[in-house]
Amino acid sequence: MSEQQTNWYINRDPRNRINYGDPRALYWHQYRTAYEAVRSRLSPGQPIPPDLPVLFLGNNTLNGFNFDIRKKDRAPIMGFNFPGKSVSIGFSNDIHVVSGAILDKDAKRQDHLFIVPRADLFQELGYAVVYLPTPNQPLHCRIVHSMHIQNPSMHLPPFRDRVALAKLFQQHKVA
Repeated sequence: MSEQQTNWYINRDPRNRINYGDPRALYWHQYRTAYEAVRSRLSPGQPIPPDLPVLFLGNNTLNGFNFDIRKKDRAPIMGFNFPGKSVSIGFSNDIHVVSGAILDKDAKRQDHLFIVPRADLFQELGYAVVYLPTPNQPLHCRIVHSMHIQNPSMHLPPFRDRVALAKLFQQHKVA
């Protein structure tokens, strides 16, 4: 079985390891390597550097409604009170590794992986990608619309902006 065809969720990569006290996602070699490479460039609550890739894991074809702000998207993270959709700094183009690191389970047939190659592409759409690590995902970010930065209680960003966001991810579908 080639590297491309190997499901690293089932057939464990020998480089995967976890150290006592590490976040769960750091078990995955590709996640750990990416985190170690960028962590000195990241500041919690601040936009990520414009050259970093942004990853989104979804289970259907994306449309504007996928980017509606729900209750969990409004929950403060590290004192950051602006609502937005959860994403990750790109660390792998293997959907099994991404699903394992983010969801702690193998990818399903209907799961899809989207990786936008540069964070600055979101600025053109009126969004910022803010670094907000969580206890189990040190590469976690939130995509926040500029209108939510001005008024966090606003219900939803304009639908045309959510459609543009869906199109951006859809153009960069990996799996």
